[in-house]
Amino acid sequence: MNKKGFTLIELLSIIVVIGIILAIVVPSVVDTINDSKEKAYNTTIESVKAAAESYLNFSFETFKSQFSSPGYVEITVEELIDEGFLPAEIKSPLTKQPLTGTVTITKLSENNYVYEFNE
Repeated sequence: MNKKGFTLIELLSIIVVIGIILAIVVPSVVDTINDSKEKAYNTTIESVKAAAESYLNFSFETFKSQFSSPGYVEITVEELIDEGFLPAEIKSPLTKQPLTGTVTITKLSENNYVYEFNE
């Protein structure tokens, strides 16, 4: 009699090997995805800070009085969108929700500012 196919032991062995491979690969893939989301988020935040810097340079006279040394200004993401310094559909890569928050611009000295994003 000519038997074709795999035995139950062979099939179970293959399933165990595939399970071991998945147990090794899946966490690495998840870590890679999370790292890329974090990098994308940091890039987005740097873009928001750059937009705030451009907005400050463009509208410096408006904010000049708020920078009595040391002083600071808070600019919202919505304000940057309304003024055209950020795209209308900017989303957080981590949550896929619209990005909200403020950029705090602190004057340290003449022409020396620190930009900090706050959610």
